[in-house]
Amino acid sequence: MLIPQINTRGIGANLRGVERVEAFWHSGQNLGYTSLLYGLSNQWDGAVVLVNSDGGEFFIQEFMSSVAHAYEWPVLQSKPVLQISESLKNQLIGSYENLEKNKRLVIEMMKDRLVIKPESTKKGLELLRIEENLYTVKNAQDYLNFRFVFKKETIIGLEYLEAIGKKIKLTKVD
Repeated sequence: MLIPQINTRGIGANLRGVERVEAFWHSGQNLGYTSLLYGLSNQWDGAVVLVNSDGGEFFIQEFMSSVAHAYEWPVLQSKPVLQISESLKNQLIGSYENLEKNKRLVIEMMKDRLVIKPESTKKGLELLRIEENLYTVKNAQDYLNFRFVFKKETIIGLEYLEAIGKKIKLTKVD
């Protein structure tokens, strides 16, 4: 059930985590109710929320986040966003590619925000720094992370960590 089969899905459950499966979840919705089961894969811990409403997703998300904070779960916790200095922003800006995987990401400034996006799109997602060399995008801290590769003090690449152990290395090209 907790072994990734296709993308971030196990058998009957969605899986969460960047480098390994840390949690699983399954939701349900029908006329008059919304539900979510959330469990931790390495602990005997979890929660089930049942709401007798068609639109309970926001409430459930807030409730699960509160439970994660109260019980110090390794997932679903909000992380403080750290400042990125102007000199570091200037180093991060550029194109990164992996020719084998046919991936090309661009980091640029848009409306005073650092964004990351596939090269072929116009709209990007704001890049947020959550640890010394760990970045994510809004609402994705449990399943999408970026780390930059340095040689001395120069950025030479990017590691794109996604979907439970899937790591793609990109080289900075400009």
